[in-house]
Amino acid sequence: MGQVKAFENESLPNFPVEAYASGEFIKSILFLPGLTPTQEDVDLIGASSSTPEGNYGVTTISPENQEFIYLIINGKENRDYVDDWPTLAVKGINSLPLNGSRYEIPTVAIGRIEDARFEIHRTTNTQDTLVYLLQYDSSIKEINVDPSFVGNKNWEMEIGGELMPLEVENVVSLKIPEGDTIRFYYSLINDGILTEENIKIPYNLETNGYRFEF
Repeated sequence: MGQVKAFENESLPNFPVEAYASGEFIKSILFLPGLTPTQEDVDLIGASSSTPEGNYGVTTISPENQEFIYLIINGKENRDYVDDWPTLAVKGINSLPLNGSRYEIPTVAIGRIEDARFEIHRTTNTQDTLVYLLQYDSSIKEINVDPSFVGNKNWEMEIGGELMPLEVENVVSLKIPEGDTIRFYYSLINDGILTEENIKIPYNLETNGYRFEF
């Protein structure tokens, strides 16, 4: 069970929700020669849909022997896929506490896919060349709910470029779920690299996008 929450508390469409898993689904009761547990590949184990409030619940086979459980919310291959909304892949579910026979999944955010702008403005730095790489999710978002997960995030899209000393601004057009944070790597070069940094830039509701000044 869980909930998807809309950006700015927008009412949501009914998203298809699918649960997948892999593991040892059939166990031997007796340890007899040649009788081994059945190993399964990742497979669909349950499906339902969300409500306009974003609530969902999926009834599946027993999760006791499952080694890898994840949800696909609004999957593109599903016949009930809702256009202009991203697909969410919620991973790490089997790391959560199993209360009776139920996993309670933390709330995850979803925003409608919108046209947005990323603005780069030169304000005080007049000499350096700015080299940048912009990373963001466009139509697919991976979310890991495992509390111990510390791995790197997979970003679906990348855009790179540079701003020469005589150029004062650059605007990049994006198609991105509204409200998402993006990652921005940049280096300032003038007779060698002076500064380089990896930063996260939050969505700005007033400008319908993002802004970086240097």
